[in-house]
Amino acid sequence: MPTFFVRDILNLVDTSFKYDYQLSNHNYDVASARLTAFNSDAGWVIFLEKLVSWPASMGIMLLTDACGTILDGFDGTFSPLISVDFGNYEIDDDGGMIPPEQIDVCIRNIEFQVKGSDVPLLANKEFDYNLLLHLLPNYRQDMLHTDAEFQCYIKGASKQKIIQLDNWFHDGNWNLKPSDTEVYQLICEVIATGNPKVYKPTKSPNTDSWKNFLKF
Repeated sequence: MPTFFVRDILNLVDTSFKYDYQLSNHNYDVASARLTAFNSDAGWVIFLEKLVSWPASMGIMLLTDACGTILDGFDGTFSPLISVDFGNYEIDDDGGMIPPEQIDVCIRNIEFQVKGSDVPLLANKEFDYNLLLHLLPNYRQDMLHTDAEFQCYIKGASKQKIIQLDNWFHDGNWNLKPSDTEVYQLICEVIATGNPKVYKPTKSPNTDSWKNFLKF
């Protein structure tokens, strides 16, 4: 296995992710996130997945950022398919969607229907976001990459998933770089040592609930 240095890894993370590592954005609302790192004989890679509602784009979607030395044509080609068809719907006096009675959803080519009346509504949030929160308990794993899909983006033969985090501490401070945060410092330490056991955070994780994402 080649030698990786934490500072070199952090420098590339800062250059590649910049503000993408943040779990809030003016254009979309994040409902869930995951961090995954792989290494191999040739190098390393980190993936940041964010399940979001982006009304001005494609609505509910998976945004994936990646950085590393062994990325191979990363362009989202192997991302799982997520599509939502609201059919005909009405707009209320405030310009918001009146939830349609039937919503057609397709995740990984599996089609099913959701009743609009079954979706709990949060004030001041687009219906897409409410629907995404409704889908998370049963479909979160299906809306994220599988290990095999990740590996399609990675060069080399001996690719190994070294760490995956569904819950970590996110500061929400836009003045910080990834290298200033404990989670990325520790992930880079894991990559450099090849030992997942060195991931020993000192701060309580806070990314396991969509309620916290609204505060970031």
